[in-house]
Amino acid sequence: MLISLLFDNPLLFVSAILAAIIAFTFHEFAHAAAATLLGDDTAKQERRLSLNPFAHLDVVGFSLLLVSGFGWAKPVPYNPYGLKTRFGGNLLIPLAGPAMNFVQSIIAASALRLFAAASYSPDHFFVQFFGLFLLINLLLGFFNLIPIPPLDGSRIMLSLFPDRYEESKVHFERSGPFLLILIIILDASSGFNFFAHFLNVLSHFVSAFMS
Repeated sequence: MLISLLFDNPLLFVSAILAAIIAFTFHEFAHAAAATLLGDDTAKQERRLSLNPFAHLDVVGFSLLLVSGFGWAKPVPYNPYGLKTRFGGNLLIPLAGPAMNFVQSIIAASALRLFAAASYSPDHFFVQFFGLFLLINLLLGFFNLIPIPPLDGSRIMLSLFPDRYEESKVHFERSGPFLLILIIILDASSGFNFFAHFLNVLSHFVSAFMS
């Protein structure tokens, strides 16, 4: 549990929470900024066009983040009929969040390379922070590209389908969260552990930048 770090390694706990908050905030801000630039002001009216973490905080999602290390922020709303280009908007708005995570990953990896060149210790606060920041952003970016609702990948995929499939898309969006939970449970209980293996791969990748 992430909350256990508060007692075992308070500095690492602070680094993890701070990294997660920043990653989630910029992810949701990117969605809001993309929608606003494309002509829909729903996010702006609901004060989601903001870098204030509290504008995007979901109490349940943040609580689960503390307990399990897995959480979420409030999704950014937008009106597809208010966009300058409906097809392009429905594609670019969901893509903006993961894209922002990958941009932040590049920044974090670059910072780690600089710290490594300066011979900073792996236990240094900045090294731990940017290492976690890199890992969290990579996880958020790749995980959100899974094409299952409510993840961004599903919206990207569904934007490619013509309007005549609207009823099927609505049904898929409603059943998607249950499907996602089922896949995660089956993955963990089957022994295959794809998500755990993927996390392990990313962790090794991040360790290479921290050394």
